[in-house]
Amino acid sequence: MSDSPDFLICFVGRRDPRPSFGITGPAGEPEEGPVLSLLQHRPFAQVFLICNSGDMFERATQIKLECDEDPELPKVNLVPVEISDIIDHSGIYRSLLQVTSSLEDQHRHRHPRWSVLLDPGTPQMQTAWILLVKSGAFDAALLQGIPPRFNDGVYACREVDLSDEALPVLAAAGEAPSAPRYELLSAAEQSEGRTFDGFDEALEDARLVIRDASTREVFRQAWKVAQYDHEHHLILGETGTGKSELAEWIHRSGPRSSRPFVSINCATLTPTTAESVLFGHKKGAYTGAASDRPGALRSADNGILFLDEIGDLNLELQARLLHVLDGRSFQPMGSDEPVTVDVVVIAATNRDLLEMVEKGSFRQDLYQRLVTVPLTMPPLRERPGDMADIVGRRIDLWNRDTDSGRSVSEKTMDIFSRYHWPGNIRELQQVLKRACMLAPDPEIAPEDLPPELLKAVGEESVSRVPGFDLPESGIMLRKLIADIEKDMFRQALARTEGVAARAAVLVGYEPATFRKALRERYPELLE
Repeated sequence: MSDSPDFLICFVGRRDPRPSFGITGPAGEPEEGPVLSLLQHRPFAQVFLICNSGDMFERATQIKLECDEDPELPKVNLVPVEISDIIDHSGIYRSLLQVTSSLEDQHRHRHPRWSVLLDPGTPQMQTAWILLVKSGAFDAALLQGIPPRFNDGVYACREVDLSDEALPVLAAAGEAPSAPRYELLSAAEQSEGRTFDGFDEALEDARLVIRDASTREVFRQAWKVAQYDHEHHLILGETGTGKSELAEWIHRSGPRSSRPFVSINCATLTPTTAESVLFGHKKGAYTGAASDRPGALRSADNGILFLDEIGDLNLELQARLLHVLDGRSFQPMGSDEPVTVDVVVIAATNRDLLEMVEKGSFRQDLYQRLVTVPLTMPPLRERPGDMADIVGRRIDLWNRDTDSGRSVSEKTMDIFSRYHWPGNIRELQQVLKRACMLAPDPEIAPEDLPPELLKAVGEESVSRVPGFDLPESGIMLRKLIADIEKDMFRQALARTEGVAARAAVLVGYEPATFRKALRERYPELLE
């Protein structure tokens, strides 16, 4: 259809809007990243940039700002997507299937011609795009950019030909799964028709299993207050209790669910970077500021900014944040022009903010602005009813990602229920990961747990290492260890029919490290 508009959809990558490592073009200016290079090379009516993290939202926001300022460039839309693992082929494919199905439904009346830029993102993201288009699940052209440094100083773009008979025939796996609609609506439009009914259904849709009554109540309160737009939130709780998960739940449950969710850990900000990260800067604002940076607040415009560990923010930045919450505007570093934003802030901390207010290290007015309905995440030791579900979910994820069959013994679960978990869910995750990597048997037993954990619950540590007496004449220890390692590698490969990635799991190695060891030390096992 001749009147059909051309739409572009793609991920945002770490070379967008320009490479952070400073590759320069012929004129001495920073080379454009994949997205801007294509937009300056080929016209599109609209662009949809898929963002799966706060960093990607900031990069996408900068692209949007530059396109807004240039009438020759298209309108840019930011599309938030939840991708927990950026190298998980199936998870990425499912997310793309949801996003593209939703966008196709919204714009079907315009009959657009879709194109996908493959360059940004991980190799797994590029593979997912190819599978999606090749299978017919998404009707689009696949584009591949050629940077100037690889093409005699001139940018070029080519279309990937999937019609080659040498390529396999793929079929879509049926209807797209139910998905959130990525509607480009105002917050007021999105909030119409929302009620407080359906909390259990909302939990089920989010795949959250919460049996503990106190934790369910916290999530229910969060679900209710999320319905009221322009209200800020404060989440309290010990380290590792899942405060970020609760923040994501608020985002998912409220009228800004299809808008950006930008997460910043204030504890990682240094005095020299904090202002730029939060408020952005103009080019030349300070030494090393080679280009504009929108900052977290501008990247979260019309969405949610999650400030984890807000107690680590210094008083000066607290004052500037309060000004934004009250006046909805700020000035980036190096700029005299105010920037207006519409942002809901979710703050979280494991510190006692009231005590900090009394000591003068946290502003009372900022505290009052955030604390309308304080939400406190219970520690793991007070959630015995959720222990089995949390462990089961983590083990299921491990088994899916590594194609293994791990399980946890009843004795191990009993130890988990008696341990006090000072590091909460985060500590539990690390304990399970360690056990999954090192346990010799499919079932995780108590002897696969850290000795300090066993000691804390009164259990004796049992070594997995077989007894061995040192001969009077001594031994060549390194050779013995090498012989044992080689034999374990051989057995692991035999048990997995030569699949190195699965064999690596059996001996507690990362797949890449396992393959390297085979190549360098035991190449004969590869024959």
